[in-house]
Amino acid sequence: MNKKFLTLLLLAGLGTQTTVVKAENSVEAEPQQNLFITNPESARPYRIPAIAAAPNGDVFAISDYRPCGNDIGYGEVDIKCRISKDNGETWGEEFFIADGKGGNSNHMTTGYGDAAIVADREQNKLLVMMVCGRTVCWHGRWNPSKIGQTSADSVNRVARIYLTYNKKTGEWEKSEIVEMTDHIYSLFLDGEKPTVSSMFIGSGKICQSSRIKVGKFYRLYCSMWTRDGGNRVIYSDDFGGSWKVLGTIYDRPAPGGDEPKVEELPDGSVLLSSRCTGRYFNIYTYTDVKKGEGSWGTVALSNADNKGVAAVGNSTNGEILIVPVVRKQDGVKTYLALQSVPFGPGGRRNVGIFYKELTDYATDFATPALFAANWDGCHQASTMGSAYTTMTLQKNNTVGFLYEESTFARDYTIVYKNYTIEHITHGAYAYCDDPTLAKTYIAEKVVDQKVASAFVGKACKQVVGVPNQDLRKGVDKAAKAAKKRATVTAVAKLNKSIAETVFAPIDGQQYRLRNLGYLEGGKAYTDNQYLQATATSLSASALDENNAAQLWTLQRTEDGLWRLYNEQHRVYMGKPAATSAVILPTAKVSEAGTFALISDREGQSVFNEQQTANVSYPCFHLSQGNTIVTWNASAPSKWEISAATPKACCGAHK
Repeated sequence: MNKKFLTLLLLAGLGTQTTVVKAENSVEAEPQQNLFITNPESARPYRIPAIAAAPNGDVFAISDYRPCGNDIGYGEVDIKCRISKDNGETWGEEFFIADGKGGNSNHMTTGYGDAAIVADREQNKLLVMMVCGRTVCWHGRWNPSKIGQTSADSVNRVARIYLTYNKKTGEWEKSEIVEMTDHIYSLFLDGEKPTVSSMFIGSGKICQSSRIKVGKFYRLYCSMWTRDGGNRVIYSDDFGGSWKVLGTIYDRPAPGGDEPKVEELPDGSVLLSSRCTGRYFNIYTYTDVKKGEGSWGTVALSNADNKGVAAVGNSTNGEILIVPVVRKQDGVKTYLALQSVPFGPGGRRNVGIFYKELTDYATDFATPALFAANWDGCHQASTMGSAYTTMTLQKNNTVGFLYEESTFARDYTIVYKNYTIEHITHGAYAYCDDPTLAKTYIAEKVVDQKVASAFVGKACKQVVGVPNQDLRKGVDKAAKAAKKRATVTAVAKLNKSIAETVFAPIDGQQYRLRNLGYLEGGKAYTDNQYLQATATSLSASALDENNAAQLWTLQRTEDGLWRLYNEQHRVYMGKPAATSAVILPTAKVSEAGTFALISDREGQSVFNEQQTANVSYPCFHLSQGNTIVTWNASAPSKWEISAATPKACCGAHK
């Protein structure tokens, strides 16, 4: 250890290293505990924080330790842990959760990293999910024909371990590490064809529901990076013993997303938060809680343009946490969303926490776009280089905040801070310890606003995704029951009744596709133009009801996807190809695009091609040059799909 580094350690204090980071730009100095310190001259960094709090109050801080100096796939990586038994005041010695062997050890034990963790809310039991092995994620190629051939070396792998508290000894005992690779990859098989070839679970916090309990455990949610079209989400009702897909294997809740996290919204919906410059958000709305059935919305970008999560010049893993709060100005009880990212500018610097009040369903989180916009404030935690972050709610109702920081002139030291809600929000909110809040919130803030959001102001043009006013009677009945019971299950039944009223695409029916613009950050530049075809090109023009080239037949494939066929010129919409490349029509059904159709209740639809080799660019988009081009899934053209020959409108809109 060099003399300069030893001096820094002595100044910090040995054991649990506590420092006060010098404030910059008028940011208030805060005490912090440096739990895993990377020597400035070491090639063995600590990285990738994860944190969880058990029912007995013990707080777990976890980090990668990287003798190979890099990610899984480059050699030995270990997972280390420290435990605090006094809400983060002091910390025990670090120990191995998983000890990688490095070198040419077997497919799984070369390294373990990117821990995702959760402590059960009732039992003193901790689950850790890990990526492991000796394959870089980008190189992974899972082959379902080789299930059970554990010597296979072609995929980054998945493992789990449990820690269980022994009351007699007062110690946490580790289970054996169990490989989960084939189980989790097999969830995404389409027949014998894999739809995910490489993946890992996003590090940090695994979400555990506070409202959905099946058997002995509350439901868990994990979100994953995949190299095949962005993020996926899985769930478990047996505390990680087995998993299921949330939604369908064709869902791409954040097709352009990187490392993701998930959290539970106040109505029991599932919120996906995914890494980008800013944040991608999407929401899964249940229609059947027990079966896990429901649907994803349309992914939305949150950044400075919509007064959202304004991470400047960087893309980094962050954390999403939703907590019950009291608004101190007037005593209103509500919920607060917290999202941690580096603020920038200049890349991974100045980590902090954005916050947003979730008082009204209709304006705050009825859609991903509403959740993404208009965040209320932020708190800066670091004043130097800083990157990955994670949070947990501790037993004493404070927030444990763990993050990477260049504290000792080396990337990174894993830093712990303990925040009250008041501190994060500059005195605007306090933690709300009211066990009745969830039911009251659903009854008073969700149900009526959910119905109003679905129906009020909607015309009956028979637009795909928009509810039909003629069928509202059943929705009102479900809403009455949901207000009375105020449970997640009752809300899901209300969601199902609303979903049953929407205009669904019909196989073989003709539609017009009106372009709704490039809606990222409100920057619409094409509007009110209708998709049309010739035998050799695709473009858009003003509505002409006599122009059959603007009529498109939706054809459903055997696997539930959609092709777009133009009968006037006998051509299909082709497949999206190279980035920004012009998409051409094709007369061959084998060359036609096969799309997942995602529609919201505002009548905005997006088409995601499921067979494209360029998985980050699966959409078709109307360019400024009035051509149809391949586009990424984060901000493509939205389309209004209206029946070409609609039935009579309901009386409410005549």
